[in-house]
Amino acid sequence: MIEAEKQGDTAGEIYKAYLSRAQYPLWVQDSLRTMIGLVSKLPPNIVIESTLLQEFIANATNDGFGLKQLFIRICLELLVFGRCGLLVDVDSNGVPYFALYDALSIINWKENSIGGRKDLKLLVLVEQFDNSEDEFGHNRIIS
Repeated sequence: MIEAEKQGDTAGEIYKAYLSRAQYPLWVQDSLRTMIGLVSKLPPNIVIESTLLQEFIANATNDGFGLKQLFIRICLELLVFGRCGLLVDVDSNGVPYFALYDALSIINWKENSIGGRKDLKLLVLVEQFDNSEDEFGHNRIIS
């Protein structure tokens, strides 16, 4: 990428060409699948003391999956990207759920360090949602 800096590649065309030529061997995908298989072989030990939160075991995400599947999804994101975002939100009925964001959806963040603890100060996410009255439409809005 030193060559791109020398040529003043402001549009990123040299980097895009570099990405298009990049090799992604199949053994990387096989290794990822193997690691997820090893992680999911032993089920996580989930202990929830509160009776109010027992529903999370079976229904923790906005698409209806439980905590075990959420754990596998988090492990996959961490293996692929090295980070992910987990946000607790409330749906229109007042029911809380976990929303998982991959690394590419988290475009900016700032942290405060208070007494050795890092607190999130700013978080910018890219979200997509359907914007179509037609059930077969594919109009999406990115915000």
